[in-house]
Amino acid sequence: MSDLFGVSTDYLLKEQIEFEENKKEDQTNENIKISKAMEVSDEEVADFINLTKKASVKMAVSISLFILSPIIFVFLLGISEYGNSNITENMASGIGATFLLILVAIGVSILIINGMKLSKYSYLEKEMISLSYGVKEGVKERKETFENSYHISIAVGVVLCILGVVPLLLSGAFGASEMIQLYCVILLLVFVAVAVYLFVRYGIMTSCYEKLLQEGNYTIENKTTAKNFLIFQGRIGVSLQLFI
Repeated sequence: MSDLFGVSTDYLLKEQIEFEENKKEDQTNENIKISKAMEVSDEEVADFINLTKKASVKMAVSISLFILSPIIFVFLLGISEYGNSNITENMASGIGATFLLILVAIGVSILIINGMKLSKYSYLEKEMISLSYGVKEGVKERKETFENSYHISIAVGVVLCILGVVPLLLSGAFGASEMIQLYCVILLLVFVAVAVYLFVRYGIMTSCYEKLLQEGNYTIENKTTAKNFLIFQGRIGVSLQLFI
């Protein structure tokens, strides 16, 4: 071998030794990672998935409510200005703003309640975790099955956002009345709300599987970096307090 590569036998032996040392070091680091990982029971995994599945629907609805909240406001203002009705602009503004605030309040309450339910599993975003082999394979299978629905939902959502603009553009191109254009604006908001519902619901579920499998934004490297950054921020804060 030394004659073939034109190097000394000491060089080859050195390379072999370094390779074995690096291999042992990598294995040691991997064992350290495993030993530091927090074990998540099968029941916790099942509960987290089921809880996230229910919360994803409710949280997606709440975000959609934010987008739909101005519809009544816009509709009543349009009627008061362009329609033949007894609704004044002040009445339209008052009623519309009331409904807007009610829908926003409902949406915020849904987000807070479901966020609090999921908060007990916040450690999945920060800590290194360990799953049993069977559960991990089961989560992988569920994620692979879910990915098809996720891709379809993203595609449908993007198409809805694009199609929602078409009626508004056509109404302007053909010189439609103000009320027709107002209806087109409302239709656009409905299309966008449905698209956002799909984005949020399926995005939350994708994030759920990534947290359990420590993939995407939740890899061990990202968690370690984030934790080190928080430690650094804490030390800076303490240093500033001592300085002050």
